[in-house]
Amino acid sequence: MDDAGRVSLAGMGVALLCALTLSGAPDKAVRPLWRTKVDARPGPTDLVAVEGTVLAATWSGGLAALDASTGASLWRSGPPPGGNRNSDSWIAASGRTVVAAGEESAEAVARDVRSGKVLWRRDLGGRATSLESCDGFLLLAVTHRAMIGGRPTLVADGLDPEDGRLLWRTPVEGPLVGSGGGALYGEIPSGTGRLSSGVFSLRCAGGASARLPRPPLPFARFLAADEGRVLVHAFDMGRLDERLCVISPATPGSSCAPVRDPAPMGRRLARAGSFLVAGFGGKGAAGEIRLLDPRDLVVVTAIRIAASVGPAAADESRAYAATGGGEVLAVTLPVTGKARPAPTAIAPGPGGTPSEGPDATAASFRVTPRFAIDAHPRRAVTSGESTDGAVGAMAFVGPDGRLLATGGNEDRVRVHDLASQGRTTWTSPPLGKDVDGLASCSDGLVAARLSDGRMRLFTPGAGAGRAFVPALDLRHQSSWMFGLTQSCKRLVADGFDGRFHVYDATNGSLLASFPTGPGPDRRGVRVRGALLSVADELAGVAVLDMDASGTGGLEVVAWPRVPFALENEARLVQAWAVDDRTLLTEHCSASACIVSLADMSGAVGRRLAFDTRGGVWVPSVPSDIDVSSDSAYLFFYRDGIEALVVRLATGERVSLGQIPRSMSATPVGVFSPSDPRLLAVSMTPAPNKVTMFAIEE
Repeated sequence: MDDAGRVSLAGMGVALLCALTLSGAPDKAVRPLWRTKVDARPGPTDLVAVEGTVLAATWSGGLAALDASTGASLWRSGPPPGGNRNSDSWIAASGRTVVAAGEESAEAVARDVRSGKVLWRRDLGGRATSLESCDGFLLLAVTHRAMIGGRPTLVADGLDPEDGRLLWRTPVEGPLVGSGGGALYGEIPSGTGRLSSGVFSLRCAGGASARLPRPPLPFARFLAADEGRVLVHAFDMGRLDERLCVISPATPGSSCAPVRDPAPMGRRLARAGSFLVAGFGGKGAAGEIRLLDPRDLVVVTAIRIAASVGPAAADESRAYAATGGGEVLAVTLPVTGKARPAPTAIAPGPGGTPSEGPDATAASFRVTPRFAIDAHPRRAVTSGESTDGAVGAMAFVGPDGRLLATGGNEDRVRVHDLASQGRTTWTSPPLGKDVDGLASCSDGLVAARLSDGRMRLFTPGAGAGRAFVPALDLRHQSSWMFGLTQSCKRLVADGFDGRFHVYDATNGSLLASFPTGPGPDRRGVRVRGALLSVADELAGVAVLDMDASGTGGLEVVAWPRVPFALENEARLVQAWAVDDRTLLTEHCSASACIVSLADMSGAVGRRLAFDTRGGVWVPSVPSDIDVSSDSAYLFFYRDGIEALVVRLATGERVSLGQIPRSMSATPVGVFSPSDPRLLAVSMTPAPNKVTMFAIEE
C-alpha cells in the first residue's frame, strides 16, 4: 500500500502491464474540448479514434465521423438495408480503414476513415456478434456463426483491413472485447450466477486460441493487456469483494488485490498513453469520464458530464466518450510523450482455414412454408413508445387446432382461421397492456397473460365463427410462466413472490399455492396436459398432477426424480412433461445446450446437443422448445442462432435461419395439437407475422 492508501499489484512482486504504467506524475488539469450531437437517445453504441478521426456507431446502425480536433462532422452513413433501429452496431479501425458490422446484418463493411468511401464488403454468412482491431497489428477480427466440421458454431475471422481477405478463422467461446500485447481477448458468457465466466485469447498472428487461467471469483471481465500480462476485473454476483487480477496466459494462477473504486463495466475501455479511459454512469442522469491508473484502477482524475456516459475511445492527446443523449465529447489529456508505434501487417496464419461446406448428409425431411399470417399491426405502442409490431405469444385453440390465437406488444388478442390461410376472425377489445402469453385447452377456452401480470380468459361464443366472450379477469402478480390444463379446469401461474399459484379456471378462485423451489428459470416451466414439473437441482424433478383432485389438491405423479448430471459445466434451465410418459430437460453452458428426453424410469432415450456459441441469450435463459404431439419432431430456438426443426428418431436437423427478436418480443414455435407436421413460428418473415410450416417426409 502506498502513501495514498492505494493497493498496488506491482508491490506484490508482479511485473504488470509494463506498457501501460504511468510515467511520472500526471497533470490533472484535463479540460473539456468539444461536444457534438451525432445520434438520438440512447446514443452511440461504439466509438473508436484513429487517423485524427473519431468514429461513432449510431443507434440506428449507421456511422458518424468527426474531426478529432474540432468535433466537426466529416461524413455519415446510414444503417444497412432492413436494419433495426434498436440493434447494436460495432466498429473497429486499423490503419486508414474502419469496419462496421451489427447484430442485424451479416455483412462487414469497410470504409476509408477520412472520406467514408466504401473500400470493400464481406458477407459473413451470419450476424456479427463482436468486432475488434488488434492493437499494434494491421488486423481486424469479427465473430459470427459459420460452418465448422459440418455444424454451425461461433468463429472469429481475422481480416486484412486493406482488402477484407480472410487471414485465419478460429472457433471461439464468446464475443471479442479488447486487444493488447499481440493478442485479442474475448469473454466467455456466464449467465446470472450459476455458471462461471472466463477470458480467452487469440493470437493476432495465426488466431491460435487459449483460455486464460481463472481468477478466484466466478466472473471475469477483461480490462487491458500488454505482452504477457492481462488485467481483469473479478467479482461475484451480489457480493462486494471485487478483485483486480493480473493473469499470465503462460502460467497458471493470478495475483489479485481488492478494487478500491468501482471497476469500469462498460464494453469499451480505451488506452490513452499511460492511462486507461472509461465512462462511468451509464444509467443515471449524469456520468463521468475517468482517467485510471492501470496498476490499480484508482481514479487519477474525472470530468463530470451532465449525461450518462457510454463507450470511450482515446488517442495520444485526447479522450472521447459517447453519451446517452446522443453526443460525442472530447477532453484533453496530459501529454505523456508516448506515441503508439505504427501497426505492422501480418501474414495468413499457418494451417489454413477450416472448410465451410454444408453438412455432408442432407436431412431426409423438409420444412416448407405454407403461408404467412398478418398477426399484428406493423407498428405498435408498447411501454409508451411506438415500435415494430411483434408477435411473441401463440396458442392453437381447441383440440382440432383449426384456430390460432396470437398476441404481442400491443393490448389485443387475435384469432385466425387456418383453413382460410390465417384470416383474422376475432380481435379482442383493448386489454390495457401487452399480451406476453397465450394458452388454450380442449373446449377452446383462450387465456391471455398481460405484461402487468393480469390474466384474461375468453370462451368461444355459440355457433361457428362467433366472437369470443370475456369470462374472467384475474388480478395476478407479474410472472414468468402460466398455462391451462388440457381439461380447462385449472390455470397455473408462478409469481415474483417465488410461488406457484393454481386457480379454478371457471371462477378464478385460488385452489393452491406452493414454493417454486431453487430450480430452473421459470420461463422454462410449463403445463402439458395436466402435468407441471417442479425441479430442484439437487433433488431432481417432481411432476405434479393439477387435475388429480376436484378440491384443488395436488398429487405427485409416480415418477422417479431424475437426477441432474453436471455436463461440461452445464446447468438445468428447463424441465417439463412432454406427455404422461416423457420428461424433457435442458442443460445449458456457455457453449452448448443439451436437451434430453427421459422415460418414467429416468432412462434417457434421446440426447441432443446444440452449439449455442454466439447466441444473445445468457446460458441461464432456456431455449424456446416445442415437441410435436407424436413426439417425432422438436422445434429449437435461441436468440442469435438459427431456428431448427429436429427429427428426434435420428437427430437430423433442418435450419429455418436466424429469426431476430425485437425489443419487446421473442419468436416462438408451436406444433399443432391435431397435425404433428404443422408448425407455427412467430416473427417470420417479419416481426408482425406468423409463418405456418409443413414438415414433409
